[in-house]
Amino acid sequence: MNLMGELEKLAKKYYGYVADIEGSSIEAFDLLFVRDRMQDILEKIKPDEPIPRPLYEWIHTLDFLLRQERRSFLTLVGEKELENAREQHKIPRSHWWWYLDELKAPLEAVHEITTERSEQDVLWKQKVFLDIFYENLERVDNIERRLEFLKRDLIKGIEPFEKEVKTSLYGSIKGGDITEEMIDEAKRALFRDLEDI
Repeated sequence: MNLMGELEKLAKKYYGYVADIEGSSIEAFDLLFVRDRMQDILEKIKPDEPIPRPLYEWIHTLDFLLRQERRSFLTLVGEKELENAREQHKIPRSHWWWYLDELKAPLEAVHEITTERSEQDVLWKQKVFLDIFYENLERVDNIERRLEFLKRDLIKGIEPFEKEVKTSLYGSIKGGDITEEMIDEAKRALFRDLEDI
């Protein structure tokens, strides 16, 4: 997968976490690691390889929403746990999302809130929605295909067929499983009393 495709995939995942910030603390930490991977990709992209504007704006909007929900995030994670994780992973200060407990700037200074969505932004969100929709549609199609195969196999298994003759040490037995009575009868027939000889 190319860098831009991977960035789009991570942005979708980031969106899922930011949209439901009240999940578990594990998901909250995963959000931070996803944002780290996004930043790594953003830094790897060459200057002559422009990031689509809607994607770039969407990432910034999600960053803004994360900052806006920082109280909920910190309640979920815990400030001490966040600080410990930062120290353990040696997170640089440039990765501000790991320092939500230390952000001091007012939100308006960080990001300008716009009431109108640009046409590109709307198209980008529609594209993301359609991508997710088609992925799920493909999964449903695969499930339907598997169900058809199972139905076919089930019908084949139910169709009447002639019972096989099972050969055993005691002779041929028609039908299903060999029962204890059948084994006893075969033994009596095989090992007759000496008087009968």
